[in-house]
This record gives sequence, C-alpha cells and structure tokens, in this order.
Amino acid sequence: MAGTESSETPILKLNLLVDKEKNEVVFAQAGKDFVDVLFGFMALPMGTIVRMLEKNKQNSAPIGCFNNLYKSVVDMDKVDFTTEGCKDMLLYPRYVKEKQCRRLNHLNIDDDVDRCNLMRDEFKVPEGGSDELFVTPRTSFIISGNMKVEFASLIRAIKILVGLGHNNFDRLEEMFVDVNHEEVLSLLHCLFSSETPFTDVFLKKHSSCGMTRKQTMKVLYAESGQDFVDLLFSFLAIPLESVWEITGSNIELGCIGNFCRSLKNLSSSGSTDAPSNTCMLPWQYSLQKPLLGVSYLNNDGSSQLTPHCSSGFVKRGVTYMVSDDLTICIKKKFDVNLDDIEEHEINISKTQAIGLLRASFMTSTALTTAFESFLPKKSKEEKL
Repeated sequence: MAGTESSETPILKLNLLVDKEKNEVVFAQAGKDFVDVLFGFMALPMGTIVRMLEKNKQNSAPIGCFNNLYKSVVDMDKVDFTTEGCKDMLLYPRYVKEKQCRRLNHLNIDDDVDRCNLMRDEFKVPEGGSDELFVTPRTSFIISGNMKVEFASLIRAIKILVGLGHNNFDRLEEMFVDVNHEEVLSLLHCLFSSETPFTDVFLKKHSSCGMTRKQTMKVLYAESGQDFVDLLFSFLAIPLESVWEITGSNIELGCIGNFCRSLKNLSSSGSTDAPSNTCMLPWQYSLQKPLLGVSYLNNDGSSQLTPHCSSGFVKRGVTYMVSDDLTICIKKKFDVNLDDIEEHEINISKTQAIGLLRASFMTSTALTTAFESFLPKKSKEEKL
C-alpha cells in the first residue's frame, strides 16, 4: 500500500514457470538480487532465523527444537546469565557475514538493540572473506521447484522439464511476480517445512502432514549444569550453513539439503561466496568446553582465542532442567510418578554434541533422538 513502510522496501522480481493443470511452480528464473537474498539465509544464525519467522505471525510452525531454545532464553532473567549482555548475545546473535546480510534490505534484520560493550565491538573478517554480496553480478539463475539453484541456460531449463515429465508445453505458462518482505520470510519458512516453497508461497497451495509415533522409551528431561546448557544455547549462534556442515551435510528437512548443495556447487565455480567448511563465530560465543569443532574470531580477525572469552552464557552453581523438546529452565519440582522413570547418566562427547545439534534441527524430541543408543530397549511382551 502506498505510504506504508513496506512500500519503501525494494521489490524483487521473479519469473515463474507454472504447470496450470497441477497448479505448481516448475521452476523460477531469477537475477542476482533474489539469489543473494536466498543465500543470505544460509549466513544467518539460527537464533536470528527463529526471531524473524516468529515476528511474521503467519509462519508459526517451529524449526525442530530451536523455537523452544530461543523462548527459553527469552523467559530467563538477565540475572541468570554470566553477564547482562549474554542474554542479548543469544537473542540477537552476531555472525561473521553481518555486513553482507545487513545490505540485503529484503531480509530487514532487526539486530539494532542496545548491546553490552563486548557486543558493540567491531570484528574483522579473516583473510579471504569478502565484503561483496553472495553471487557475481550480471548472472541469471534457474531455481527448481524444490530449490535446486543453477545457472540459467536453455539446456538446463529443458533438462528440468524433461526430468519432470513435461512433454506438453501447452500446460505451462509464465507468471511474473513482485516479491515483498513478507514473501521473502514465507520462502525462508518454507525452506524448512516444504518441498515446494515457490508453489506454497506464490500459488497458495498450502499442505501439511502431521505424523506421530508411539515412543516406548523417551527422555522426560535432563538435569545439567552450565556446560550442557551453554552448548545448547550456542546452537542459536550457529549459521544455517554451518549447521548443515557440522552435522555431516545430510540433513533432509524441507528443501534445506537441495539448497545447501546448490550453494556449495555454485561456490566451486567461483560464482558465489564459498561457504566455509569450518564454523566461524565471534569470540564472545566461545565455550569452556567446545565440542562442535567451532573456530572463533577475535576482533582483529585472528582465530587465536584470548584468555577472557570463555566464561560461558549461564551462571555456574545452578542446576537446570532440559526437556526433550529443549525447553530449558532452572530446576524445579517435577510432578511425575517416580515409579515410571529411571535415571541414566550420559557423558557428552563431540559425537553426541553433533547428534544433538542435528536432532534439535530435525525433530521435536531432541534428547530422545540424540541419546537413543543410551536408552534401554523395552523387552517384547511374550504372547500368552
């Protein structure tokens, strides 16, 4: 609408090829600006993604357990953290590609909050980092309906059509759309929840499927000290592209796998800013017991950690309760029949930490999924 704040945001242009009979997008043709925004998603910390999607009320479906992790930080008092700034560090995480992403007006990242002195510090990107955006200028791309991104060419377009069985071109029509900020966020949400994001966003063909499975042995909750909670909260600062790399590049959730592989393939040709194989975070996010193989940057761009940057996020000497869906709070009385539960002590190694990150991304039962091998198997009942 004219005069509104949203009208001041530049509009992205997109050309869709639509199957009229199936009412679905076959592929999209886009320029640099649109693909920059898509690949900008990959550089954002998970905490930032959760915050952006929750502000867009129509996209309320959670991303695994990350929404619960984020809400746990929101609900905790600042006095529960090591410093007052730690809470803002997790709610508004900093990241290496901040400068590039802030130049993407269509993302409209709302990180302008009062920060403690540590969080106001500028930090340099290491050698090889680029101040440019994500793809080279004057490049056109084809994006398939399930978010595989390739350079635009007639041959690639024909291959997509043949691969999908489109022999009757009379069923196809072009559709030109203007993409606003709300639709950008809808696409971001659909990357996690749908295998057909363009169809769901622009043709309003929404569908969902919920499945439940009976669990015989589930983790009710975990009791832990600072180190485990610090590990979980650090997940909020990890960029989406690093979640995929750390967990073995085999996450299949919505279109995330296709999208990450496309970014990697295009970067090998030098046409995109290559994702790092090592997760790099600002030094403020370093932990006393790092388990995920994350590297940390000092303000000068070096990765040599300084002695004062490993105090963690939450206070020591406190026992926390972590539920299966990663809702975290200070330990309280739990109303449960003690005859129905049993206690297991688990030591968390790097393997378990990576499994926990993957489970928190893909499921709503992160503890049960990640620690399933530690749980006793329920014996089969004998037939009478």
